[in-house]
Amino acid sequence: MTIRSHRFFSRRPSTGSVSSIWCVAERLEQRRLLSNTVQVQISPTITTVSAEELHNLPVSMKLSDLTGMLTFTGNNLADQTIGKQVNVTGNITDVSASFSNTTPASSFVASSKASDVLLDGFTSTGPMKLIDLRPLQANGNVQMVAAPRIFVGDGMNASFNVTQNVPLANFTGGSFTNSQFNFTAPNSSLGTNLLLKFNNVTDTRLNVSPYIKSLSLGSFTASSPGSGGIAANSAGTISVASNYKADFTFKPTLGLKYTMGNFRAGGTASGNWNVPGTTGFASAGLFDSGFRGNFGSLAGLKVGKDFDGSLTTGSLGVGSIGGSMNGASMDFTNPFAANSWNLGSLKIANSINNSTITSSGNLGNINTMFTFGSKITAGVAPSYTFGQPLSSSDYTSWSTIKSFVSDCKSHHLMHYGGSYVGAYFMPSVHLGNIVSNNFGNPFGLAGFRFDKFSFLDNGKTINLTGITSTSAYNAGLQSNGVTAQQLGDFKVLLPN
Repeated sequence: MTIRSHRFFSRRPSTGSVSSIWCVAERLEQRRLLSNTVQVQISPTITTVSAEELHNLPVSMKLSDLTGMLTFTGNNLADQTIGKQVNVTGNITDVSASFSNTTPASSFVASSKASDVLLDGFTSTGPMKLIDLRPLQANGNVQMVAAPRIFVGDGMNASFNVTQNVPLANFTGGSFTNSQFNFTAPNSSLGTNLLLKFNNVTDTRLNVSPYIKSLSLGSFTASSPGSGGIAANSAGTISVASNYKADFTFKPTLGLKYTMGNFRAGGTASGNWNVPGTTGFASAGLFDSGFRGNFGSLAGLKVGKDFDGSLTTGSLGVGSIGGSMNGASMDFTNPFAANSWNLGSLKIANSINNSTITSSGNLGNINTMFTFGSKITAGVAPSYTFGQPLSSSDYTSWSTIKSFVSDCKSHHLMHYGGSYVGAYFMPSVHLGNIVSNNFGNPFGLAGFRFDKFSFLDNGKTINLTGITSTSAYNAGLQSNGVTAQQLGDFKVLLPN
């Protein structure tokens, strides 16, 4: 650094003359900050280690029944032991800990009002009562045997390997990026339960073999497909305050009723989900187009706004969508059984747009206001194209769509166009105003029997019952003063 000399002038009032005074700024001696490492040997007699970080904020570590080593990295570090306390002078930037011969009475608690100290590593080889690392920023490898209570702060590029041999472990973490967590239990069983809580997690993998009794997240996001997600055995309740946009992979081995009991996200749900067995309830504000869900069975689905993804499941009990299905698909894969329903009910508050709902077996009640450019079928051969003559070979089973409604209370809009709904039996169908012009492309309904069928033609209600053939359909239209030709591209296909 260059130090310049400056010339200063002062005027003497008594004479009016000017005299010059030279003031020279001397070069100051630079202070040397020496980076070094201090290792502090820990024995059960040491109960406190105190230090300061670079912003002169105190960092305290309370120890109980521990043997091992604390390693500090920083500037101008030195240590002094006074009785049961070790004082580290200078300013620390990094710390690592390695403890052996820990017992159920052992504990490690770090505290600070604020800290930028990095946790380079932590090792415990046996059981402990409490581990609290919250003021430290994890960026290294952590190997620990799970204590009943574990607290960690934020982290980046961190790796946690936690072995659980206590019946219940409570792990609370901060926000993590580009990290990995591995929770294992030597004898994983229902008797080994894990409570997990994190803030915001990004591009991080969470691998869990013990039973997740509950998992609470602020958010969980993968910035690119496959860059983060959760792989687990089974889980009870999963609650996400905001978005969950990452993969889910379950491999259940515990023989539980539910592979995943309940999943709730306040924001958007996305990612590739594979959940064999039964899921109790799944809910999110929105399932976006990146959602690909594969479930063994799903008792309930609730969507606050739109469902734009893809769902494959053996069955769904009750579904509710507060907005629309947009470019979405639902495929119900359980084989046909006479008294079994692959879908109990599905209510879409607004519309089904360019979407498909397909099933190998029976579908229950489906209700929406508008249906455009979509296909809804039960037991229909995938090769069948609407408009072709119907035969029994076009059906893979005698499946039923219990009821289908596409109408709104005001009846003043167009409600059904460019779509196809088909099943062997359709006991009840009600459509609002149909769009008769589909540019020459047939659309409508196909089945072998319609017990009750009604629709609106420019506001006029057409009621039909007991329709089992094309001739019966034409006769029904005639009795309502309408012909099939007047309905344009709207067709109802039945056996001749």
